[in-house]
Amino acid sequence: MKLHEVVISKGLTLLLVSDLQASAKEIADAYKRRVDVEIDIRNVKVVMDAEQMRARNVAMFHKELLLSMVAYNLVTQFRRQAAELAKRAPRRMSFKRTWTTFRIFLLGARYTEPASWREKYQVARRYAMKYKLPNRPAGRQSEREAYPHRPKVNPFKKRKPPVAKPMTES
Repeated sequence: MKLHEVVISKGLTLLLVSDLQASAKEIADAYKRRVDVEIDIRNVKVVMDAEQMRARNVAMFHKELLLSMVAYNLVTQFRRQAAELAKRAPRRMSFKRTWTTFRIFLLGARYTEPASWREKYQVARRYAMKYKLPNRPAGRQSEREAYPHRPKVNPFKKRKPPVAKPMTES
């Protein structure tokens, strides 16, 4: 293990511990990309609902997870194409709204002719290119607030039917 020290600004130094054979700058650049990785994991789990696996055995779990990743990669490519049309970086496009557009336009209907599917694909891309994330100003006046963590289990319990009380004779 090696301690890497990276000076961010005059009063801010980043200390990173790693066993990688890389320079401090390379490790700091990888550390800076951690937010992208966390957002990607959240998109797979929450937006695409991959945290609700319905498999009943290990083999089916692996298949379901693999299909979730294939779907995620497909939507990511779709988002890249929409971003190219909008002349934006792909990460500046909303993944959730892109996924919704993809589902509605391309998964919600059956196409018998490839030409009609390609036409619908172009329409879907034109819609998806509109879903840009807002630009956050650099000099914010208000402090950032962290969102509370989502519960990992359903906090709402199913209601049980009322138990019938035995009638007493008077």
